[in-house]
Amino acid sequence: MQVIEGLENLKLPPIPRAVAVGAFDGFHLGHQYLLTQLCGIAWNRGLASSLLTFEPIPAEYFAGPDAPPKRLTTRDERIALAAALCCDLMVILEFGDSLVQTSASDFCREILVGRLNVKLLMASVTHTLGHERAGLGQIRELGRELGFEVVEAPGVQLGDLRVSSSEVRRLLAEGHVEEAMGLLGRRYHVSGEVVSGRGVGRHLGFPTTNLQVPRAKILPADAVYAGLAIIERGPEALRDTVWPAAISIGTAPTYGLTERLVEAHLLTDEPLELLGCTIRLEFIRRVRWQERFASEAELQAQIAHDVEEIRRLCRAGPADVPAGPGRTCLAPSFPGCAVLRAPEG
Repeated sequence: MQVIEGLENLKLPPIPRAVAVGAFDGFHLGHQYLLTQLCGIAWNRGLASSLLTFEPIPAEYFAGPDAPPKRLTTRDERIALAAALCCDLMVILEFGDSLVQTSASDFCREILVGRLNVKLLMASVTHTLGHERAGLGQIRELGRELGFEVVEAPGVQLGDLRVSSSEVRRLLAEGHVEEAMGLLGRRYHVSGEVVSGRGVGRHLGFPTTNLQVPRAKILPADAVYAGLAIIERGPEALRDTVWPAAISIGTAPTYGLTERLVEAHLLTDEPLELLGCTIRLEFIRRVRWQERFASEAELQAQIAHDVEEIRRLCRAGPADVPAGPGRTCLAPSFPGCAVLRAPEG
């Protein structure tokens, strides 16, 4: 997959293209299904498949720099997830004041037609374009005027939940990482560099790795989770190795801290020296909420109980649990998924 960043670099041969436009934050099952449908239609019609997205994501831009985190996926994660699917091209445009002030007509005329030579645009029924927030009907009119077809993107329902980025955000905020995994088609994860901690975990007999996660990345609710830890960057002998992990998100209420911490106790035979490595934590299930204990002895006993519970949950072993952003589960084969609207063509 070719990746082009910046409008100034968007200089392409005039190949006819099928394009999907959106934030694609999370690359959940709905996004995955949309893109596979787009690629299928493109293949049948002899078009190149293209994905146009933005950096930062619009929700982050409009929220402002001091707002709580909004992102389910970083830029690099979105690229990796898109590359694992079928698109020929991914275009990333800066979502700033200039683009925000662009009208839907100018966006379609100058970018979609002028730069991408769009012949088919796939958009959801709720999709809007331009500063005037033109809806699907107006986008269809622009398509007829400018010579491209607009296909309504399929929606996906999983049980009682509509698959959407906002729904994934809600589930994570409530600590429902299992349900979020269902909508994403993979485990939600955070990655970060291992930094020096307070040494409390080691003092209690459960040494932890302490992660510095990008500020914009959404963290699940404050709780203790069963999960997996993967070494993404570090010693060659450890790279891509996977261990079950007890993951703690929160402010360490027993110690009265205010900063939210991301800590993980890896269930290894011997403690690992991972300072400076990049670790990926994937969330499987919430074990318990964060709570304040009356003493270190009570906290130590609870951690021991948590670790045994997580050992039981992860007893299948890391070798049996695939990891990585590319190992997604596409909507048509995911249990409980229903496509709400079939695409045309």
